[in-house]
Amino acid sequence: MRSKSEVFSLYRALIRAGDASVLHSRPAVYDVRRRLRQAFNEYRYVDDEKEQDDLFERGENMKRLFKIAARRGGPEHKSIVNLCEMAFFDKLYARR
Repeated sequence: MRSKSEVFSLYRALIRAGDASVLHSRPAVYDVRRRLRQAFNEYRYVDDEKEQDDLFERGENMKRLFKIAARRGGPEHKSIVNLCEMAFFDKLYARR
């Protein structure tokens, strides 16, 4: 079972890596943070230890992807930015 401090540490690391992966672009940073917050809230009350380990591993993999996107700026960066832009336009169309 993961401790709260491990989960919070992963969350903070994902926030930092997510900010860097979109090169600290303001609208994209907000979308990355919102999506991370939603994902962590969605799985907040998971009690199964195997599922918690799986989710933690997925979080570590996402952190690695964010770091690669920040470092290289290649297709990883472009895909993350495109996901953020899609979220932005989804919000615009939802208001209509």
